[in-house]
Amino acid sequence: MAVVGIATQPWQILATANKFLAVISGFGVFLAPATGIMLADYHIVRRRRLKLNDLYVGNDTSIYWFNDGFNWRAPMAFIAGMWPLIPGLIGTVNGYTSPSFTHWIRLYNLTFLVGLAIGCFIFWLLNYLFPVPGIGQDTPFLDETVSTTSDAPSAPEHQIKGRQGSVVKAISTSRSKGEP
Repeated sequence: MAVVGIATQPWQILATANKFLAVISGFGVFLAPATGIMLADYHIVRRRRLKLNDLYVGNDTSIYWFNDGFNWRAPMAFIAGMWPLIPGLIGTVNGYTSPSFTHWIRLYNLTFLVGLAIGCFIFWLLNYLFPVPGIGQDTPFLDETVSTTSDAPSAPEHQIKGRQGSVVKAISTSRSKGEP
């Protein structure tokens, strides 16, 4: 392990930490539009309704199959949410300070908000203009094992044994004055 630790040259990582941190924080450029797309798909486009059976079907009988298993709306929204942030990422990683990069770097500093908003809006817009089949469908709940009547008695009817063996009705879980 010591050899591996020396071979990785941690002093080089510390010496160039600014560039390393800039690259790591640049992942938001990619994660923000993807998060916006997922939020828009579930909350806005599908209105929190999923057809659970079709999530596990890998052919054209599923409403999630789209065009031969490819939903072209998602990559379009992803690219639209990502492209305005790439110049700021490049400028930050390379340390550009020229006035032409200043506005891109300022936009990059708001990576997650901008990427999420653009990805969410473009995905919703594409689904509004070109709706996918099966919007609003969900799996009905058909479990016959669930009963509307309770097998267990309600709290006031439930009897418990007291300290001296007497039966008392349980109404609350608070202790009486004589109990420790």
